[in-house]
Amino acid sequence: MSMEVGGMCDSEYRIRAGDKVRYAVIAPNTFPRDVLSCPLGSFPPLPWRRDDRTVVHISRDPTTKELQSTLSNQKLPGVPSGEKTRTLSAAAYECRSVRDHRPGSPSNGSQTMVAKIARFEWEVPRIVSETRAYKLLDGSGVAPRFLGHIHEHGRVIGFLLEKVEDVRRAGPGDLLRCQDALRVFHRLTGVAHGDMNRHNFLVASDNGEDRVWLIDFERSSCVPDETENPARLKEEMMRREMEQLHGQLAEETGRGGGFEQESSPP
Repeated sequence: MSMEVGGMCDSEYRIRAGDKVRYAVIAPNTFPRDVLSCPLGSFPPLPWRRDDRTVVHISRDPTTKELQSTLSNQKLPGVPSGEKTRTLSAAAYECRSVRDHRPGSPSNGSQTMVAKIARFEWEVPRIVSETRAYKLLDGSGVAPRFLGHIHEHGRVIGFLLEKVEDVRRAGPGDLLRCQDALRVFHRLTGVAHGDMNRHNFLVASDNGEDRVWLIDFERSSCVPDETENPARLKEEMMRREMEQLHGQLAEETGRGGGFEQESSPP
């Protein structure tokens, strides 16, 4: 189960029910905060076995305070997939244990791929941006190889990448190589990266030579055509990223690094 628990706004849940994925939206003031972290036992009976029902909205009647629910067959948005591409079902991906979503985490000798999905509707635009970037960079040598889409009941919600092994986070000494990789990104995608923290610049050794890989493009976005002088704005955004790169590589705050899993002592 995935969740996004709100206080004064709706709480959202993505739930595996049998071989299907269902979504629940709980209105504010329906359950106490501690129940929202694990609400399934408090749900009213729901006929989720029907294939045409994907989303349930749960709230309390304003007069009686009784629980009430509404089931709908709301059409959920997906990622445009374009040409025919290899796909993997979300159910197949989620039945496997994933230790780390970033390229370069330990794989115990087995071949590992990196999967990233939009759990909820509002995350879809991020996956759209990132999918576009990885497809444009495929074969460029500055980003992991795009392997295919992840779908959920026919709609695309994510993607699958090759996993780059034995990498380290870039530092100030990697500035020139990172600049070269960023130039390739700008040239092939036509957009700014959007998240320049050093953890998105990975360095791997390739036949004795250090090579930089770029990841995490969910904040990359195109400049809208209706923007005044979009070409100039795009050029300015790219120039600013290049100027900020040295400072980002020198940062030691851990921003953007996520959580690292430490090995237990023997």
